[in-house]
Amino acid sequence: YRKLLPDGPYKGKHLPDSVLSTPDDKTIVFHFQKPHPDLPYALAMAGYSIVSAKGDTKEKYDKNPVTSGPYKIESFKSGKSMVLVKNPDWDPKTDPIRHQYVDRFNITFNQQYEASTKALLADSGPDRTGISWNNQVDAGNLSDVLRDPKLKSRVVSGYQPYVGQMNINMSKPEMKDIRVRQAIAYALPVTPFVRAYGGTDAMEVAGGLISPTVSGYDPSFDPYGKKKKPAGDPAKAHALLKAAGKLNMKLTFGYINTPEGQQYSTAMAAGLKKAGFDVQRQEIPSETFYDQVSKLNNTYDIFHTAWGADWPSASTVLPPLYDGRQIADGAANYSQVNDPHVNSEIDRINTITDPVKSAAEWEKLDKYLLTKVVNEVPTAYYKQTQIAGSDVGGLVYDDVIGGVDPRRLYIK
Repeated sequence: YRKLLPDGPYKGKHLPDSVLSTPDDKTIVFHFQKPHPDLPYALAMAGYSIVSAKGDTKEKYDKNPVTSGPYKIESFKSGKSMVLVKNPDWDPKTDPIRHQYVDRFNITFNQQYEASTKALLADSGPDRTGISWNNQVDAGNLSDVLRDPKLKSRVVSGYQPYVGQMNINMSKPEMKDIRVRQAIAYALPVTPFVRAYGGTDAMEVAGGLISPTVSGYDPSFDPYGKKKKPAGDPAKAHALLKAAGKLNMKLTFGYINTPEGQQYSTAMAAGLKKAGFDVQRQEIPSETFYDQVSKLNNTYDIFHTAWGADWPSASTVLPPLYDGRQIADGAANYSQVNDPHVNSEIDRINTITDPVKSAAEWEKLDKYLLTKVVNEVPTAYYKQTQIAGSDVGGLVYDDVIGGVDPRRLYIK
């Protein structure tokens, strides 16, 4: 609809009723040229809201957003803090999902994992009613926290919607031979990656590209045998590389320059060398990592990224990552795969309105990518463990948002 509204809603015209209509004060109707079955999921995300023309303060909107829920902003300091208090205009009769159990939320931003974990473990003063929305228990305390029976009532864990994957750069001529890609897939050890981020308490070895939080996930799918052999299968990889006539082939491994990246890339490189690759590690600064690996002409043969589903459908995973028509500088198709069958299947499955049927088809496409294309090596399904103060009740983990469900919290 960009052609209809070239300058946006402030300089251009309003969208016609044939595109977006409002038959009454409480109804909005979207008219699409093709079905978009996931629209309710999309509109439920935090970035979407219905705003009146009067309440739309444009660039100042984040300072005073229109409040329709149980809480409103009393104060906000960008990057520092925010205070939420009860919204007197909220009517619980119109909102069966959310509650107004808590009188006030005092929120601080930019807390480090170690600092928030230490404070919540101490459980004194205001931290007795404290919780972290985003920070998980830091890796150094994770094992102890999960195994301390005294903390059981204050700890929740679950999967995050993220899946780690080693990308194989399909734009490189040396990667055109599927036997080379298969050799990488079988040789790559994923144990070092899991270990670097806290071990099996923090991650689970992945089989496919679809997270356990997403519809269509198949726990038995393990095309490269990583669940059985997380250290890799160098013998099988060596045989594939030899058959391809590519023993001692140079493999440029771009890794993120963090303590975790240095740790797992060193051990992964050693595993690939066992299979017959000449691995050259290249560090990439963490602050520009995704900028570098998403460049079309980058110098890396393999590099690790992670992707999280926006909602529990693989429509937010496979199309953005593997649609060959979306290959561009800065795009998320990091492996630069352009497979006609994948592209056509994305178009077909996106029109299926039955979520159960579409989930099954997305999983078939996941299996096609990993068995017929081999452009990725899944490494891990991410987990999360969070802790709360002893006076916090209603502590429930939500796999969809990847954290504590704020709607259920109350003070004991």
